[in-house]
Amino acid sequence: MELVALKAAFEEMARFAPLQCVLVSRSGDLIGEYYAYESVKSTAINIHSVSKSILSLLVGIALRERWLTDIHQPIADWLPEYFDASIDGRKKSITLRHLLTMSAGLGWIENPASIRRLWQSSDWIAQVIGLPLVAIPGRQFAYNTGLTHLLSVILSRASGMSTRMLAESYLFGPLGIELADWKTDSQGYHIGGTDVYITPRNMLTLGQYLSNANAKSYLLPGASGDRGSVSHAPMGSKAMVLDAWLHESMKAQIELRQPGFWHPAYRHYGYLWWLRKLQSYDAVVASGYAGQLIITIRKLGLVVVTTADDTIPFTEVMKQSNQIEGMVEDLIIPAVREE
Repeated sequence: MELVALKAAFEEMARFAPLQCVLVSRSGDLIGEYYAYESVKSTAINIHSVSKSILSLLVGIALRERWLTDIHQPIADWLPEYFDASIDGRKKSITLRHLLTMSAGLGWIENPASIRRLWQSSDWIAQVIGLPLVAIPGRQFAYNTGLTHLLSVILSRASGMSTRMLAESYLFGPLGIELADWKTDSQGYHIGGTDVYITPRNMLTLGQYLSNANAKSYLLPGASGDRGSVSHAPMGSKAMVLDAWLHESMKAQIELRQPGFWHPAYRHYGYLWWLRKLQSYDAVVASGYAGQLIITIRKLGLVVVTTADDTIPFTEVMKQSNQIEGMVEDLIIPAVREE
């Protein structure tokens, strides 16, 4: 019955031309998938800002491994050469938590022009830290890809390996995910917040891990553990840190008080996760440009992955992404609930 309802939902969604795929998993099992064309299934795509949520997971791993000890630590501790006597002293109060909640207070408007300036810079770190301080750190949400790039640099420096190597050794490897590519900045640091390339099925694997780990059924082993799959690991001290991080990172950490380019249903932000209601259910969303999405609804044991055409103009991005989330809410959730 559920599969029949899902098939009807997929047929309705297929009418939306930009949509490239939809995958639906319940209680860890793939129960339906739609691809606009066959090659989508095996093609690694740029998941855009879904990458930011991956950085959140890597912070949890860094805490577990004790490379990071406190998210309230000032970022100047990890980037001291950028915080000399000439800098606005108030910036020295910016912490890792401010990066995770997009609340560093730096003047940035997320649009193609700001991204272009960052991409063209010879020193991305200096470009971001050099932005004017326009709000007290921690007070106001302001979406900023530059902040997550700083987070990637800090993860690399703290762990002693590239962010890509960290992800492959401690996250993607244990989950059996093949990372096709992760672009770098002009200094060789892996871009924090976009330009990670994995397949839709790999996105689903991440979502299934999140759904299960959030329910405390599954825990990632360390780098020295079994890398073949997610395992029912014992609740050891390291595992507990990561599990506690997942729980905390998917809770509301900052309120979205002002409208932005994000979906109007997003009212709170976790540690690089969007939080919203889908129908009456609490949903955690990793959201990327133009409708690259991983949506988890713990109460239903549901994971939904979508990918879509990302060649559209920036002015159309919010509309397209909102339409896709609307179809998940209006078509996929009712189909899954139909027993």
